[in-house]
Amino acid sequence: MFTLDKRLPSNQVVQEFNYKSKPSLQCATTTGSGQIAVGSKKGEIRFYNRLGIRAKTLLPGLGDPIVAMDTTEDGKWVVCTTNTYLLVVPTQMPDSERTGFDVRMGKKNLHLFY
Repeated sequence: MFTLDKRLPSNQVVQEFNYKSKPSLQCATTTGSGQIAVGSKKGEIRFYNRLGIRAKTLLPGLGDPIVAMDTTEDGKWVVCTTNTYLLVVPTQMPDSERTGFDVRMGKKNLHLFY
């Protein structure tokens, strides 16, 4: 993953993050404050609060590749599409205003799976 600065000549890469493994990232979207959600060919969804770090949250895939995704301005909802179904993911933690972009969701966000 990388950030381009269109103000610089030849769209220079200004920030970059490389994985040691190959996660097969396929699509991405950002919130209004620049937090990043990324979908993979395995169906995994990753939430980053900024570029250059490991994901704060990794949601396991259901096996189908994420084709496209979008997020709300405040980052409380992420919508992902596959070839056969639509995923709507709530990212807000049940006990606070924080989201999966800020803290690891883990088992705290159990309503995601109901």
